[in-house]
Amino acid sequence: MRNVQLDDSRFMCTRTVLAAAGLLAACSANAFGQVWVGGLEHRPLGSAVLGAPAERRLPVSNLGSSGNDGVEIRCNSAFGCAASVDLDGLLAPSPVAREIRIRPKGWDGTIKGNMRLASRPPDGTPRPSLDLGCNFSQVSATTVRVTVRDMFGNVVLDSVMAGSNLQCVVTLPPPALTIPTCGVAIKTKGTGADANRVIKADFGALGVDVTGLSPVALHEVRSIEFSPATCGACDSWPGTESALITSVGLPSIAVSDASLSTFGVSSYAVGATHVDESCDNVADCNNVRRLRASNLGSSGQDGVAIDLANANLGADMSLARGNCCRGHITLIKLYDDLGHEAGRVSNSSDTGQTSHTLTFDGTASGVQGFTLVLRNAGGATLSSIDFNGPVVDMSYIGPCDASLRRNFGVNPSNLHMDLCNSPVTVFVQGTVVAGVSSVSMDCRTGMQWVPASLSRMELTGNPTSYMEISNFSPFQPPPLCLADFNGDGAVDFFDYLDFVDAFSLGVPEADFNWDGAIDFFDYLDFVDAFSIGC
Repeated sequence: MRNVQLDDSRFMCTRTVLAAAGLLAACSANAFGQVWVGGLEHRPLGSAVLGAPAERRLPVSNLGSSGNDGVEIRCNSAFGCAASVDLDGLLAPSPVAREIRIRPKGWDGTIKGNMRLASRPPDGTPRPSLDLGCNFSQVSATTVRVTVRDMFGNVVLDSVMAGSNLQCVVTLPPPALTIPTCGVAIKTKGTGADANRVIKADFGALGVDVTGLSPVALHEVRSIEFSPATCGACDSWPGTESALITSVGLPSIAVSDASLSTFGVSSYAVGATHVDESCDNVADCNNVRRLRASNLGSSGQDGVAIDLANANLGADMSLARGNCCRGHITLIKLYDDLGHEAGRVSNSSDTGQTSHTLTFDGTASGVQGFTLVLRNAGGATLSSIDFNGPVVDMSYIGPCDASLRRNFGVNPSNLHMDLCNSPVTVFVQGTVVAGVSSVSMDCRTGMQWVPASLSRMELTGNPTSYMEISNFSPFQPPPLCLADFNGDGAVDFFDYLDFVDAFSLGVPEADFNWDGAIDFFDYLDFVDAFSIGC
């Protein structure tokens, strides 16, 4: 996993009326040495030198021993940002103590917390380990809620612990060919009863063991969340301006995969785009999430990517664009879990925004046919047309104001979108249909133009002054049913037989309670789950 997340409740500097001198100074500060990675500004701290980014990975060198050298990631986000930190420097054998610190900085310029990953002396085992600590003393926390999740997202520990500074030991799998990374999320939203502040360490697919947070060791852990439960000064932390990532004892570090967490999933720039958030009404900005992409060139390759890893059944959203230049081409690409393109939708308009062409293309997924459904403003079906082949083209006539939000959504069996802000006339395969407000592409029985699971969506534009995404609503998967051991959607005697077979063979899937051992407790835990059902 490569992600350090910052989920903050902060208004975009250029769009707020906050008059705090520190914030204004931060917005106008000298940006010498800045680098844009993933659409987010990265600034050097102390004597650090930022190298040339390769894709979404940024090397940071010339780090001294003060603990103040590193990189500042400017979120410009009301709900967060993300990046990854490589752990190889902490895990390599060395007599020198080393650590990486991730600290959120508030609008007022003060530090609000500190997560610390530190090296440990070798203990003679083949599995490397790290000290992990989280400190909320800066906001006068007296108790901290700790939530630990396993590789399947299940909560294996949820406890409120006394103190502001909690520590644990994280043991990683034996060294592998890939560089281990850690993601750290900093989430802040609202005040009082609506407050939500979390610092989260996410080890992704590593599957670590954790000791020190509970009487027994926790196995196959993916993430650990720390949240101040009782906090004397949390209301002085209404939002996070940036994340400071620094180190001690390391000459260099690497951060990567910078992204925003606007909608609870990672969003980042494609091409030369800058990503930000906008909020017109300071009073309710906590409840308005709008992701804005700017600095879009004329190549058609600039835009936004949205990671659907936590919403892989698809999502609904709204899209607005600037009225600019010689017309618009918007391209939406969908990718499967392997990163392969699964399908695309393109929408182009003339300069006057009155003549438009919409194309559905499922060639990449081997689609053989579509059903196109045209609907009026009330949702009633005006026409339903079947198509053979992987590509469908349609044109429509009518004035469109690109700056007005239009809804669209995608899931494995359907793609739907609003066409314009007023009804239009559609021309498709010799058929003329008037009064059309929306269109959907429905998959016929046995056909799917996207895979059952999506990993990423990209939206690019050519040319436009900005693109803005809002009202993002992911489709949630059904709850995981542990008793459905064979995953066929039903809990029956075949699940019991399949578990017994796995248990007798000692395969990893038989470790039902994920404690690292296959024993009679796994059998008892499965029988309990099987008796309860789903």
